[in-house]
Amino acid sequence: MMLKRTLIIIILSSCIISCDRSLNIPKTDHIILAYMGGDNNLSDEVYQKIEALKNNWTFGSNKKLFIYQDTSAETPRLLEICLSENGRSFIKTIQVFNEEDSASPEVFSRIINQVKQHYPNALYSLVLFSHATGWLPEGKFQNLTRSILTDGDHEMELRDFARAIPDNTFETFVFEACFMAGIEVVWELKDKAKYILASSAALVSPGFTELYPSSFHYLVENKIDAFARSAFTYSDSQTGWTRSATFSLIRTEPLNPLADFLRNIIDW
Repeated sequence: MMLKRTLIIIILSSCIISCDRSLNIPKTDHIILAYMGGDNNLSDEVYQKIEALKNNWTFGSNKKLFIYQDTSAETPRLLEICLSENGRSFIKTIQVFNEEDSASPEVFSRIINQVKQHYPNALYSLVLFSHATGWLPEGKFQNLTRSILTDGDHEMELRDFARAIPDNTFETFVFEACFMAGIEVVWELKDKAKYILASSAALVSPGFTELYPSSFHYLVENKIDAFARSAFTYSDSQTGWTRSATFSLIRTEPLNPLADFLRNIIDW
């Protein structure tokens, strides 16, 4: 039994490693979709994060950042961070939607497909900001209504979240949300992204807002490991109770072999 436990620990450890809308456009190298479900008590943070991202956006046309913004103050909208001809960043509104539930799998899936139809061959990353409780079913976390995304009293459960994403769509997931690094979560998402950066504990507010100015470029450059190190370094530099964080960078490819191994050695 001790040997089995040791082997399980070894294999688990191996899974963790440190504004042109025209259809006739050149291939875009990397597109980041930031999905911000803030129609709840996180509304103010949504605006702070967008401002931090806008003020430090310096990338040309081969890198794009789209933001789905939903707050309690405004109806949802799809934004793009752009650069003017003189190199100044600005926010362009792509579309304003009627009031809708950003925690709906249908809305989430529609936004993904809306962006992908214009850039079908690009490399994609997803940054998701909202409340979350990982694998817990709806309404089961201390009677709070939050699972993966929340919109008022509505929430999206893990399996619905996974089903809304076509397989092999994203290179990376970055969860700026609580409790998303459990094996139950990454197993459900193993066919959706190659790498997942998440926290197994609560993420202390304001999350990555103050990290974005210095380190968001790592995500744009597809250096998820460098962003993860920056997140740890930033959290470790804090004091008191704010010096608190748990980050896991998970490679999803070994999860199927891990499951096969566990089936062979564990008596169910």
